[in-house]
Amino acid sequence: MKLLKLGSVCLDGTKIHANASRHHALSHGHIVKLEAQLKQEVQELLALAEAADTANIPDGMSLPKELKLREDRLAAMATAKAKIAVRAQTMAHRLTTLAGKAAYALRKQTVEPVFGIIKSVMGFRQFSLRGLRKVTGEWNLVCLAWNVKRMAVLRPKVG
Repeated sequence: MKLLKLGSVCLDGTKIHANASRHHALSHGHIVKLEAQLKQEVQELLALAEAADTANIPDGMSLPKELKLREDRLAAMATAKAKIAVRAQTMAHRLTTLAGKAAYALRKQTVEPVFGIIKSVMGFRQFSLRGLRKVTGEWNLVCLAWNVKRMAVLRPKVG
């Protein structure tokens, strides 16, 4: 029995749920939204600090700590935005090389029906295990099931 082995497969954006942390994965658009929100909060805290002499500060709130927390988050987001910009420039440069163009051309191969069938017909929409090694094993089982299903459909009919 021969099975096809692929070096890498590019997905079409199909999403399969997994139980992973999303705290470290921010898109550029989401960073921009959070940055605007934090800047607004900093302005509100500064206004509270100015009015602290005449008004009551909510119990348990330390204005210097709150300001530092938000300013630190803004600095971390600025660093993340810079990293995203560098990655985008690097990717743009890679796509101008011959090897990059060849790799990008491979994305034109159609693999979407396989993922659609795995999700809708086979009912696989979420990983049950956690950790890259375990999820990889689970995904290999799903792919094996798909390959066995395909070979059963494509086997020669006798009689």
